Amino acid sequence: MSASQFTESQKAQMVEQYRAGDSSVVVGKRFGCSDRTVMRFVQGRLGPAEFEALKQQNRRRPAQPHTTPSTPDPAAAPQNHPSAARSKPASGGTGQFTESQKAQMVEQYRAGNSSVVVGKRFGCSDRTVMRLVRARLDSAELAALKEHNRKRSSQTHAMPAVRNSNATEADQRREAAQATNLDLNRLPSPLYLLVDRSVELQPQTLGSLHHLGPLHTDEQQRQGLVLFSNVRQARRQCRRNQRIVKLADPKLLGKTAPHLLAQGISRLVVEGALYALPGSTAPAQP
Repeated sequence: MSASQFTESQKAQMVEQYRAGDSSVVVGKRFGCSDRTVMRFVQGRLGPAEFEALKQQNRRRPAQPHTTPSTPDPAAAPQNHPSAARSKPASGGTGQFTESQKAQMVEQYRAGNSSVVVGKRFGCSDRTVMRLVRARLDSAELAALKEHNRKRSSQTHAMPAVRNSNATEADQRREAAQATNLDLNRLPSPLYLLVDRSVELQPQTLGSLHHLGPLHTDEQQRQGLVLFSNVRQARRQCRRNQRIVKLADPKLLGKTAPHLLAQGISRLVVEGALYALPGSTAPAQP
């Protein structure tokens, strides 16, 4: 199947499933395409260092058991694939989804998508999405997200129907995806970050963090640290060769900024928001 027949959401799902440890062959079978198509998406969306590390990691994993179902997951099938037209919407049970897909639903809801939108993407009801979200987030974070999504929805409806003809869609994406200057007093406390077993920081290329959405060209190759405000979020992202470090006082980030900049780290990612470290190149003004 041609790569152009997949939506951006489906391409992102392929990359995340490969990142979670599934082989390109397994992912390709789920989506009804070849393993080469999967690897093209992965290589195009990950930085060279992360891509090579994942290849080595997946190569060392034990082979997938032969009992793995070969039938593509209806929730992951491309919309214009023949099997998609025949598949029925999910009945509402969460057992039919893989752990990777459940995590993606939660992350998409956390990124601001409504439960209805996420449900449509995965072929299930909004109630199924909310059951997964409630099970994986604590009550405080869930309440904050519900309020945030409600406000976002009301602001969307309040926007004028006619846009300025001089403001192109590319300009709007660029404006939304630029880093803002870091205000240490507004960071949640405590914060958590992932390091390797030798307690070395593990920055990531911003272009590989797909939950940030489209990035300004100046941001794509920058290195950033991903910080979590909830230890449960950090545990879900923590790999076997990593450990979680608690940052009790976020203001330490300001004191250590020169050291981080010397290592090529100029950005922080906190709860899906992008911040520029003090002393780094100031974000371009819209």
